[in-house]
Amino acid sequence: MIRVGPGVVLLLFWLAWALPSFAQVLEKTHSFEGPPPPPEELMQAADGAFYGTTSSGGPFHAGTLFKMNSMGPVNRLAAFNGTNGVQPNSRLIQDLDGNFYGTTYTGGSNNLGTVFRMTPAKVLSALHTFSAGHGAHPTGLFLQASDGSFYGVTADGCGDTNAPAIFKLTKAGDFTIVAIMDPEGQGAPTSLS
Repeated sequence: MIRVGPGVVLLLFWLAWALPSFAQVLEKTHSFEGPPPPPEELMQAADGAFYGTTSSGGPFHAGTLFKMNSMGPVNRLAAFNGTNGVQPNSRLIQDLDGNFYGTTYTGGSNNLGTVFRMTPAKVLSALHTFSAGHGAHPTGLFLQASDGSFYGVTADGCGDTNAPAIFKLTKAGDFTIVAIMDPEGQGAPTSLS
């Protein structure tokens, strides 16, 4: 007869309880219509939910804006349709007014990109459309400064040299090129002020 001490009984009891928890299986909760966003592109809004965009998918194959909580489900809130932008490429920003803001690489009336706004009522529109000579194709580097204005960088499209630029946009839609980058990558941006 084999005798088992209380420590062994306790160890066996713990193993019987713990082993099933190690064997848990991950379960898929959602499949995106387009490529899923990179994790760093999700933002947590004032309501505690996570918001993000897909660069394609949706009814117009131009991208979507979605909401999810920590356990799912994922709900599409709005779809990009060309006029309001195509291929969203920046992390969303939620302003104190409750609106969400971001950029698209293309789309808008000139197909050179947009800064978009989605209202709490899920109305998605272009706040600004980029145009030839005044910046094109925002790169996704997009932030809101302490003055409430938005700042970003375009990949090209500014001035005679088609150079990248740094832009400023107010919530009222007033657009300014702050600086034009050296297209050859030499030296600092040229300030316009």
